[in-house]
Amino acid sequence: LDSGDPGPAFSQYDDPALKLIISIHDTGSCCAGFSSQSILTDNSDLPFVRLLKSIFQPFSGNSRLHARFLAASLLAATLLTTLSACSVQEPSHSKSSMSWADSVMTTLSLEEKVGQLLMIDLPVQGSISDDGVRRRIEERLRKTGAGGVVLFAADPVVTAQTVSWAQYASRLPLLVALDAEWGAGYRLQGLTRLPDAMAIGATGDPTWAEWAGRVTAREAASSGVSVLFAPTVDVNVHPANPVIGTRAFSDQPDSVANYAAAFAQGVLSEGLLPVLKHFPGHGGTNRDSHVDLPVAEADENVFENVHVAPFRQVLAQAEAAVMSAHIVPQGHSWSDSVAATFSHRILTTLLRDSLAFRGLEIGRAHV
Repeated sequence: LDSGDPGPAFSQYDDPALKLIISIHDTGSCCAGFSSQSILTDNSDLPFVRLLKSIFQPFSGNSRLHARFLAASLLAATLLTTLSACSVQEPSHSKSSMSWADSVMTTLSLEEKVGQLLMIDLPVQGSISDDGVRRRIEERLRKTGAGGVVLFAADPVVTAQTVSWAQYASRLPLLVALDAEWGAGYRLQGLTRLPDAMAIGATGDPTWAEWAGRVTAREAASSGVSVLFAPTVDVNVHPANPVIGTRAFSDQPDSVANYAAAFAQGVLSEGLLPVLKHFPGHGGTNRDSHVDLPVAEADENVFENVHVAPFRQVLAQAEAAVMSAHIVPQGHSWSDSVAATFSHRILTTLLRDSLAFRGLEIGRAHV
């Protein structure tokens, strides 16, 4: 929700709350900026805007009351609803050379550190105005100490409210993830559902992939998402692959790399973190890893130059996290007897050491 000009409601009054909103808007420290004028017109079809519009319209006759109420409401929206999409930085007045994250780590017990490695599902059920709903979320976060949450199918406005409360209830800021390869509308009802990656690859123009990443991230951010489980960087070389298929941009590694990099850049341009999946490549299997543990057979040349190569190329072009594949890699020098998700050879020796990846690794959950 890009606001452009702050508008007369912000400029007429020398009010501390208004100044804070203006400073947030001008510095772009969060993924969403807001304007008292354009938010109710330019984006009036979005569910989140309809909610804000219903709040603001009763105050339209009193400009000063409207301005102060707008400032307070948008302060809450900016700091809570999109908190997970903001970059948490070390306070400028700190004289310590230690980063904010490292300083927090020193205060955590071993159990709390383990909790920060977990991402749990965040059920969006019932109104957040219900005290019971709020208590259940708070208790779930307290018991697990999770460092992040994963969203599933729900209304985007209710999701935004639920994420806001979860961020408030959590001791530390949460990473908020959404699996949205095909647009935010794949999970969040009423938002945009985009074509599968292979259809975008068929356009012959990677700028469409960049556009898809940007639109997906912008809409997801309106519900408080900060991490996007996309794009797919698998090369679909097995014609009977039941789980990748049209989720892949192509069956050619260079094409996959170009489109995936463009998608990732689009996500980054909206302030969200893209996640490349499924390392070290899930495109050569003929079984569904959601219900089975496929063995991914490939010789050295195919493994390195078809499956791993796109990840190497995309990571050289875009800051991103990497999600592991729930496959057993076989037939090459990186072979292992366990799933890549649990493989030291794949996730440390190959990804960390050989590819020099220093970012966030995310493991697929299978229960």
